[in-house]
Amino acid sequence: MAAQTVYLTRSMVEPMSSVLEMRRVSVLKRSSRYSAEESFDWLYAKMNLLGIGTLDDLAELTGIDKGTLSRYFRQERRPSIDVVAPLSTALQVSVETLLRALGALDRKRV
Repeated sequence: MAAQTVYLTRSMVEPMSSVLEMRRVSVLKRSSRYSAEESFDWLYAKMNLLGIGTLDDLAELTGIDKGTLSRYFRQERRPSIDVVAPLSTALQVSVETLLRALGALDRKRV
């Protein structure tokens, strides 16, 4: 099969370039990591799903101070290795998922 040359007119290219520009801008706006707000929203959605009513309840399940938990999910503090396992167990997620939700790892590419 022989290759064919396709010629694009300016009227064909301009709409495509504006779509590509819009896509580039939306990719630039979206960080590769969770924001602090997204982390906190994720935590409360997960707690709600599991029937964990408050940060006090989560603190009791994990043995981690409520204020410390809050600072982790507001991304004001990074969790130490010794708290990752009990936190991921209490939230019933993998360590990788927890670290993504905390903004410590990049989001998965779809």
